[in-house]
This record gives sequence, C-alpha cells and structure tokens, in this order.
Amino acid sequence: MRRKTQKLPYFDGIASSPAWHPNGESIVLTLSKEGNKDIYSYHLKEKKLTRLTSDRGIDTEASFSNDGERIVFTSNRSGQVQVYIKHLKTGKITRATFAGSYNAKAVFSPDGKSLALVHRVDKDYRIALLDIATKDLMVMTQNKLDESPFFSPNGSMIIFATNKDDSGVLSVVSILGLQTFELASKAGEVREPNWSHYSK
Repeated sequence: MRRKTQKLPYFDGIASSPAWHPNGESIVLTLSKEGNKDIYSYHLKEKKLTRLTSDRGIDTEASFSNDGERIVFTSNRSGQVQVYIKHLKTGKITRATFAGSYNAKAVFSPDGKSLALVHRVDKDYRIALLDIATKDLMVMTQNKLDESPFFSPNGSMIIFATNKDDSGVLSVVSILGLQTFELASKAGEVREPNWSHYSK
C-alpha cells in the first residue's frame, strides 16, 4: 500500500498543537498569523483555512469531539489557564473548568460527556476527569508531573505520560476504581501518548 504525503502550507508565525477531525479531512491547530495565538481549522482537500477563535488571550491545544461538532481548547482569556468548549455550528464558546487556577490539554471522552485534562494541585500537575454537564472535577492521579491524557476507545481508561525518577513513563488509569499501572517502555523520554482506534 502506497502512502501519500501531503505538505501543509507555510503559515506565518507560530504553528503548533495540530489535531485531526474524526473524519480525517481537516485539522485544528494553533496559529499566530495575526500576531496572537488563536485556533484555526484547515481543510486538507479544499486547502481552506478558517479561524475558529479570536481573543486577546492565548488559545491553544484544541481537539475535536468524536462527532466533530465541538472543539475543546486551552485559553488564558480569563486571566487563568482554563479549558473552553466551542460548538462549531452555533459558534458559542463556554468555559468548562472552574476548579483551580490551571486546567489544560483537555480531550473529549468517546461519548462526549466528559473531559480528561491536566489539573494543577499546588505545584503538581495531575490527570483529572471533568463532567461537562455538572462541572464536577475528579483528580485521578497522585504524581508530580502528568501530561497529555487520552481516552481509550471504549472510554474506560485514560493513557497519559508522567515523570518518574527523572524519566518519562507511560501510564494508564482506569475510570472506575482509579487503578493506575505503568506500561513497559524502553529507556528514553515518553511524551504525547495516543490510543489507536483499531485493534487486531
């Protein structure tokens, strides 16, 4: 099977934090082409760039819900680092997190009812689960530096990267019971884990 590589256009300024739309036809990413970091969508086939946020604060780390109807992103528009949700059809943006002064790097659960995110507790960064409807936030881990949570396809577990003895470690925490276990990995840094939607 031949793989086709498509080169994205050059964007002025900073281009970072890309994430795929569930249908694979577009991505969301952070661009500073207007001088400030905002969220944009880029449709690969149509080669069309659409601005999704416009604020004096920094908007970044966007990702789609599984139905493609919402994005979740990190912003300091309130003066704190918090998580926001935008409904793409209506354009409405709502703040999702209110517990604490730092919440970031959120992703939707497969059913779209929850978010996994990085939540700061004192000086530590831990994985937390947010109920979008009730705004209830549950801290799930007890480490000092957890990052990059991602749900398993069935929504029962969250994979994330953490740091242990100054080394990157890949870990998984269960939604029910909050059981945490480390995945075997070779020496080296572990960052930005993701979960395959397919299994053999």
